[in-house]
Amino acid sequence: MRSFKPLFVVIAIGSVASLLPTFSVPANAQVPVAQQSPSMNFSPIPGYRLEANKKPNASARFFHSPGRSAVLVHDLTADIAYEISSRTGRVNVHPASNYLALDNGELEFISGKGPSGHVPLKVVGGRPMFTHDGLEYLVADKPSLLGPQTAASIQADDSYYKQAASKYTPTPQYINALRTYPKKTEIKIFFGSWCQNCHKWLPNIIRVANELGDTNISFEYHGLPKGMADPLAARLKVSSVPFGIFMQDGKEIGRISGPSWRFPDLQLFRLLDP
Repeated sequence: MRSFKPLFVVIAIGSVASLLPTFSVPANAQVPVAQQSPSMNFSPIPGYRLEANKKPNASARFFHSPGRSAVLVHDLTADIAYEISSRTGRVNVHPASNYLALDNGELEFISGKGPSGHVPLKVVGGRPMFTHDGLEYLVADKPSLLGPQTAASIQADDSYYKQAASKYTPTPQYINALRTYPKKTEIKIFFGSWCQNCHKWLPNIIRVANELGDTNISFEYHGLPKGMADPLAARLKVSSVPFGIFMQDGKEIGRISGPSWRFPDLQLFRLLDP
């Protein structure tokens, strides 16, 4: 049986609307709003997987560079790179040494480097597909995380969440007050691994949960499918994601939803009033 070829894949999205209409890059809340120029580095993005001969490559990771207008799919054991251009309709082949792994989890393209060759590009169902070295590669949506989850299982499914969580800095004043909160409180977080708002704010929730650690405040996570058809969510009248329900002594004491989760430490402080 042939093993997967370790790889990088770069998808240039200069005219992605016409060539790859369903392949989108989720907004990242951690990107600074004021920059003199877009970053040339590749930051992790969630929600996609790489398939080789219709078999998932579990170690592939996805990145986006605003400055290079490109998406990168990276295998940690990579020794080759593919640049998929919507302008030329072909896939440029690069050595993996054209990309440098940084300590903050990003990848940096080394300027002045060029491709060593190219292969034809196809688009199937709005997804880029190409063949190289006898394997057919396809970028596909990652299956949704469903039902009960933990922070560890969410981060294991997509390393984006761990890297994005590391970029959020909670306010020490709120965290210190919450760590000594006297009443047992369970917070059930409903999320969708397909949801762009969850991509932005779920890492912040995970970071706050990690900062609180073993205290009276605990977190549970529950993944919903697209369309949010889920018995528990329906019973609890969950109307959007991310959505948090706060429980004390078996009774609901409050709810937080939507953009309020951008600063979860602040919202917990306000709701619990420690």
